Amino acid sequence: MTTSTADSEPDVAPPGRTRLGLATRSGMRLRHTGRLGREVTRYSIEQRIWWLLPVVALFALLALALTATTHAAPVAVYTLF
Repeated sequence: MTTSTADSEPDVAPPGRTRLGLATRSGMRLRHTGRLGREVTRYSIEQRIWWLLPVVALFALLALALTATTHAAPVAVYTLF
């Protein structure tokens, strides 16, 4: 049995909880992101805030670009300012 440090995750789940795998956590995160996107879209359509959709899409693309290319992040951030 390996011991865990304060910075890493524990090897055993707390009592009464099961430890979820990476695929399950990723799937849950994608479903939540999809639900959040649908809510923002519905809200902007109902309230007639059409400018909100391109702003959210721009922020999502920027976040994707920065996380997908972590080695180029300092250069990308530098060019923004």
